[in-house]
Amino acid sequence: MIQLHGTPRSGNTHKVRMALTFLGLPWDEQPTDAAARQSDAFRALNPMAQIPLF
Repeated sequence: MIQLHGTPRSGNTHKVRMALTFLGLPWDEQPTDAAARQSDAFRALNPMAQIPLF
């Protein structure tokens, strides 16, 4: 299952949600705020600390 990290109000996250739904791929959204993006755990997934991340 795809884990989508993003914010509900992000336009780019919305585009990824639409694409995943259109393609019928299983996915789960992990809401990620600005503070969480600066954590070491998030930076291990994406050193640029940007969303969306999947």
